Amino acid sequence: MGRKRGFFAELQHQARLSEQRQRQQQAANNKAWAAAHREAERARRDAERSQAAAARASAAEQKRLEAEAKRLYLESRQAEAQALSIEAENIHDEIRDILLATLSIDDYVDLETLRVFPPPMGFQHPELEIPVPVPVAISVPPEPVLQPPERVGAVGRMFNGKKQQELQQTAAAAHQEQLRHWQEYCAGIPILQARLTAEHQAAERSRKDRLGQAQEVYLQQLRGARAAFRAQNKNLDMLIFGLHCNREEAIQEYIGIVLSNSAYPESFPVEHDYEYESGTRELTLSVSVPAPSTFPTAKGFKYNRTKDEITETKMTIRDRGLLYADAIACTAVRTLHEVFEADRAERVATISLVVKTHAVDPATGLSRDVPLVAAAAERVTFLTFDLEHVEPLATLEYLKAAVSKNPLGLVPVAVNHDVRG
Repeated sequence: MGRKRGFFAELQHQARLSEQRQRQQQAANNKAWAAAHREAERARRDAERSQAAAARASAAEQKRLEAEAKRLYLESRQAEAQALSIEAENIHDEIRDILLATLSIDDYVDLETLRVFPPPMGFQHPELEIPVPVPVAISVPPEPVLQPPERVGAVGRMFNGKKQQELQQTAAAAHQEQLRHWQEYCAGIPILQARLTAEHQAAERSRKDRLGQAQEVYLQQLRGARAAFRAQNKNLDMLIFGLHCNREEAIQEYIGIVLSNSAYPESFPVEHDYEYESGTRELTLSVSVPAPSTFPTAKGFKYNRTKDEITETKMTIRDRGLLYADAIACTAVRTLHEVFEADRAERVATISLVVKTHAVDPATGLSRDVPLVAAAAERVTFLTFDLEHVEPLATLEYLKAAVSKNPLGLVPVAVNHDVRG
């Protein structure tokens, strides 16, 4: 088959992955392992403070503080191991809940929700829309007025008759100097005013030029964004119309959107490949799951005080095999459920499903696809199941599916593609 996700399917897939990561992060913040991580961090900080205090203490006190620092360090390492163990158990829970995680979600996709609208796109340089302030007109200052000197008294005139005359001459000279400066300043006002006006006009022309360039860039970006949104919405209209007309390629695109909405745990990523045949109304589905070599192995973690290291406690082969087999069965039943539930128009009558993994053949050393489940289901039968209360392996057995006797050991099943409703 080798089908790639369509445009809308890829958009949905990325959106669902983002939502899943947010949910996982929020859940993690509320779970016990978050508290364990905080405890480990607290113990680490306490140990560091004790070590610092020991370095400053007296010999007797230092010995006590070093012992306290060692105790706190051991607590921090044990808390770290506990946090890792809780995280490993959370991963196991996520894998066990592969089927249950989708039952509370309506897998139907309302395509109108994929319609896009240009977000408000404001002009990025509003400062260029503000005109440069016009320079204020330079006013002519008042003409200097002669300030007569103080008159000397009668005694001064008696003993120094020339004093009043000298003061008058000094005041007159000062007035003449002020008058000369005033006349020079007034003569330069038109020149200064013209220079300020020219500078303002140049700054205003520069502002308008930069404003025009920025507005042109803004309009180009706005037109480009609107064109992209129109093109996407046009494609969506064509998809909706194609579905209304039961066109095969539109049905396949919708199925791709549905499957891309299906986000699995990060520890158990899944890929879908599919082909719809309108003549028989049958969907041929191939689901790729992680190989056993990448499947989680940790049951928990322990801290070894002697070696000062945290070691992994591995799951037994039996427990790991049971968890892997359960994940495979849950994936098969979940995929059937998601397609049938999302297909409200009942365009898919039957599904031929294969769950496989890509792994190295231990006998030949060559990479190959290993089918682990081969199942077929009819809509009218499958939709009567109450999946909240089923055992996935029992459901596959009821559907007369071929199920690997040892998925963890890569024991394949025979695949028959000639399923018809």
